[in-house]
Parts: sequence; C-alpha cells; structure tokens
Amino acid sequence: TPADVHVYRLGATPPTPTNTPTLVPPTPTNTPTPVPPTNTPTPVPPTNTPTPVPPTSTPTPVPPTSTSVPPTSTPTPVPPTSTPTPVPPTATGTPTPTATLLYENFEAYAPGVSALNWLDQDGNLIAGDFFRVETVGGSRAQTYVGSSGAHFYTHFNDPAALSWHDYEISGRLNFATGMGSAGVTFYSGFPNGENHWYMFLRYANQDYFRIHARGTSIGDCANGLTVPQAITPGRWYWFRIQVSTATDRTLILARVWEEGQPEPTTWPIDCYDAYSTRISAGTVGMWTEGAGGRTSLDDVVVRPLLGSNSVFRDLPPDQLVQDRKHVIYFPLASKAEKK
Repeated sequence: TPADVHVYRLGATPPTPTNTPTLVPPTPTNTPTPVPPTNTPTPVPPTNTPTPVPPTSTPTPVPPTSTSVPPTSTPTPVPPTSTPTPVPPTATGTPTPTATLLYENFEAYAPGVSALNWLDQDGNLIAGDFFRVETVGGSRAQTYVGSSGAHFYTHFNDPAALSWHDYEISGRLNFATGMGSAGVTFYSGFPNGENHWYMFLRYANQDYFRIHARGTSIGDCANGLTVPQAITPGRWYWFRIQVSTATDRTLILARVWEEGQPEPTTWPIDCYDAYSTRISAGTVGMWTEGAGGRTSLDDVVVRPLLGSNSVFRDLPPDQLVQDRKHVIYFPLASKAEKK
C-alpha cells in the first residue's frame, strides 16, 4: 500500500526498523476447526432382521356354522300358578279333578258390582238386578242386596251350562241372620225360561238343610229329605252335591258342614227322582227369600263326574238304588271299585 513504500538511494543500506512487526496472517479466532465427528455411528447390519418364512399351511376359511342358534326347546306357556283354585277340604283325600266346568270366587269384582255371566231373576223368571258382589266375612261373594220377601235367583248364565249333567257342585253359603233362607240350585233351566230345578236349601229359623225340587219330585231318599245343621249368623257353611243322570232316574247326593269343621265322610242326602218329569241336565245357581236379610254364595266349583258320563248310565235299574251311594264318588277308575 502507499503508506508502506520507502525510497532508498542507490547503494545505500536501508535501516532496519526496530518496531517493524512481523507480519503474521491473522488467525480468525471464531473460525472452528473442522473435526471429524467422533460419534458418527458405523452402520451395522441388523442382527435381528427376521428371515421371512413361508407359511407352513394356508388356513382354509371356515364358513360360520350358523348365524343364529335356534333355542334347544321352545318354552310352553304355563298358566299362572299363583292363583290356585281354592277347593273345600275333602275328608277322603281325593286329588282335585283336573277338569273344571266352573270356578268362581268373585274376587275379581269390586264391591257393589254385578258379576258377569250371572243372571238374576225373580220367581216368575223375570230378569232383574237383585244380587251384587259384596265383601262378606273378608271375602267377595255373590250377595242378595234386595229387601223384598219374594223369591229371587241368580244362575250361571252360560248357554253351554244348560246341558251340563253328571257333575259335582261345591261351595259355601253365608246367612247374615237366622231369618235368612238360601239354597243352591242345580240341573236348573231358569236362565232358559224353564221353570224347573233341584235345590239343597235351608229355610229361615230351621236347623237343617233339605233337598227340594221344582217342576218334578224327589221319589225316594235313603236317609230322608233333611240333614241337621244348626246355623250361626255370619258364619260360612260348605256344601258338596253330586248329581247324575241314569237311564230311568236322576240321583242326588249332598252334605253340608260348618267352615273349620271336618267334612263328613257320608252322604246324609241320598235321593233319586224316577218320575217322568225328572230333570236330566242344567246349570247351577243360588236361591234366596229376601225377607231374611243378606245371604251370600262363594267359592263355587263345578266339576264333571267320571268325565262326561257317569257309571250310572251302565248300571241295570235294579242296581241303581242299592249302589248309588258308592258309584257316584269321584274319581273311580273302573266299575270294579264299587265292590
């Protein structure tokens, strides 16, 4: 550069400067010296690289065995068992028959309601509203609610019931006062306008029940027409009646006992009707004479005797009277059991 130029005379020795610095090329202080990286990893072939192995077997797709499994068994609906049919106690221990023509305990009705399928009539067969379901002794029952002293009836009013024959009817009666008159009708044609029936009844102020008929007559009874039974107002009295149609007569057995007491093992009422006017079929019901106060019917059960036919149909007439108290018992597997 111009500042560094010196002029010397030819042949003269230039002075040696004492402070002339030795020029050293500057070393940049911030220029990093490249250093090969000490941590550069040496590529190593992977030691765990899996060797592809061809599949030893190719799985065969399996179609599903079924998209839905049908139930192993189809459940059969079972009628509810929580509502068993109450049956009056039996002294013989005979199992309850499986066939039932009618069971009515009136518990499905509110007090003051008229029961379905029951027809109320007066003694002249004129329909009316004389009975209602009421609470009697803690139970609902078909109860006479009128005040007239006339005769009144209430019958199970199913047309098929008019053809019922060879059956047993059981249930219970309640008399609100000693003046009450009431009875159970069977083989009745009242709902069909037919003025006939058989009846097991108790008249006011009497300490017995008796068998009675309308439109025909009771021809013979082994033990008479009546059975002793004192009445306590407000208590229930069970009854059991069996009726069967033979070739030439209709046979009737009946008994009664106070609730809480054992059922009798014999049939105090043991009668038949052999008149030409005898009744051979009919429905069931209740009769009352209104002047005696409220009377009630409850727990009515009607069951066939020996299926649809009685063994009476197969007995010769000369055996009917002597054997009738035996052959009508339910159930009988064969006529040999009469012996």
